[in-house]
Amino acid sequence: MLGIIKKVNIILFSGLPVISSPLLACPDMQGSYNTENNGTQIYLHNNGLQKLNAVIDIPGHPLQAKTAVFVSEEDRNAQPYQALPECTLSIDGFGYLLPHMKGKIFRLHFDSQDYEKVFNTDYILKLSDIPAENIGVNKTASTIPDKALTALNKH
Repeated sequence: MLGIIKKVNIILFSGLPVISSPLLACPDMQGSYNTENNGTQIYLHNNGLQKLNAVIDIPGHPLQAKTAVFVSEEDRNAQPYQALPECTLSIDGFGYLLPHMKGKIFRLHFDSQDYEKVFNTDYILKLSDIPAENIGVNKTASTIPDKALTALNKH
């Protein structure tokens, strides 16, 4: 019996994008997002790969096109003060968009002190480890406006 080996056929599909496990477990992030102070808006557009295109709309500034990627488990756990949650997006040169359970306490360690704040939003925009630079964000639509698409096309 041990000498019998069954033939196994392995079929490889080329041309299909490889999707890492965080993308399979995370919600569709495409859409429009607004900060709790109704200032900055973030537009995320799924480009069909493992990256999202992001447009940052800060009042009084030109639109900024950026790339956003899901943070790997290794990088989430390598944060200096506390691990980032699953499905965290890193927006290149801007910050992190963290999923958050509305009404729960968000804990932050900064400058050898612990801070807590309750966010009544579904996401937190973490611009740095400074407590004041963590802003609540809500998804306002699953679509993005034409001005964001135009900015992405120019990028």
